[in-house]
Amino acid sequence: MESFSRRILVKLIVIRLKMSNTLSLSSSLTYLRGVVVARLKVFIGQQDRILLDGVAYFKDDSSYAQFISKYQPTFEEYILLLLTLTPHIQPNFYNQIIAECLPEGGDFPEFGGVRGNNHRGILPTGETAQFVIAGNDLEKRLKVQLILSSDHWFSKKHILWLEHVPDGEPLMSGRLVLDPEIVEQLTILIVHLNSCVQQSKGLFIMVALSCDDSREL
Repeated sequence: MESFSRRILVKLIVIRLKMSNTLSLSSSLTYLRGVVVARLKVFIGQQDRILLDGVAYFKDDSSYAQFISKYQPTFEEYILLLLTLTPHIQPNFYNQIIAECLPEGGDFPEFGGVRGNNHRGILPTGETAQFVIAGNDLEKRLKVQLILSSDHWFSKKHILWLEHVPDGEPLMSGRLVLDPEIVEQLTILIVHLNSCVQQSKGLFIMVALSCDDSREL
């Protein structure tokens, strides 16, 4: 009975430690979709302004929540993160939204974006960020450019940056790049059970694992 209880406890702890980023990612993608759709509606004259602000995520023990809690990004910084992260999760995200809001299609230079060598969807650029966050507001567009400068903590901490563009092309036409380690942190969580002591919500739980117990997890 004691061995069975210990196995159940260990399984519960492992589940806790392997908490997924799914909830936060799902809510964040829904939030970003709302922001992008709102900007497109402003662009085509269906509404006056974007009403969303702040950040949206689940304050749990996931690595996604830990990242947001650690850096406390502003609305503009958060949207930049989501814009850059989204193609790693939903490759057709931007194509689908544009097709829904602008069913007649046509060229859309205001949105920016580029095609990758392998990726067939839209990869956001600095111009994409300027459009979604600032629209035609010049002051806000320059603020986005400042966030993407080398003086910002995104760049200093090697989290997010603009890809270099050929000489003579607009700086903001560069692709938004998210460090692969940050992509991993915000999407998947790798857990290493190397210790008999694991921490969960500030409480230390002593776990005695026998060889048989560990094989049954």
